[in-house]
Amino acid sequence: MGLHFPLWWWQSCGGGKQLSQSCGGGASMFWLTIPSDLSRLKSLKYMLLSHNKLSRSIPPSLAQLSKLDELKLDRNKLTGSIPDSFWNAPVSFKSLDLSHNQLSGGINLKTQFPHGLENLYLSHNKISGALPEGLAKAKSLMYLDVSYNRLCGRIPTGGVLQKMDYSAYFHNKCLCGPPLPNCK
Repeated sequence: MGLHFPLWWWQSCGGGKQLSQSCGGGASMFWLTIPSDLSRLKSLKYMLLSHNKLSRSIPPSLAQLSKLDELKLDRNKLTGSIPDSFWNAPVSFKSLDLSHNQLSGGINLKTQFPHGLENLYLSHNKISGALPEGLAKAKSLMYLDVSYNRLCGRIPTGGVLQKMDYSAYFHNKCLCGPPLPNCK
């Protein structure tokens, strides 16, 4: 377990709705890993922990934060897979940024993405496998970036996936289909 501030301190920051490195006057977090007890901050709407050198896996318990609109864990040293709990109720992410980490594994192909998901940033990781068909059904999705991973297979058809710029998908193992070249 990493070193961290007591929960009472975070509950007073931003009226208990925001957890970010700027809450402490710009000081960077003292954690080595993400404490699973953060899931006790039930009114949290924004968790902005980019650029903190956080390591190890993402606690699945963060999905218990049903009011969490934005989760930014980008540019850390997180490993392991994205918890399946992130794609199931009660999470309501509007924006999820896990880019620039060392995340691996695949995304469950039966995943149904949160209905309000607008932005999904997973680039610069080691995520493998195919993109789930459920991604094409994410009605609110406006921006997606899965570039620089190890993804393979046909990009699901539908929704806004073909309207994304090709750069949202490039530098993967063998992704294909619009907006990338056709599959062979």
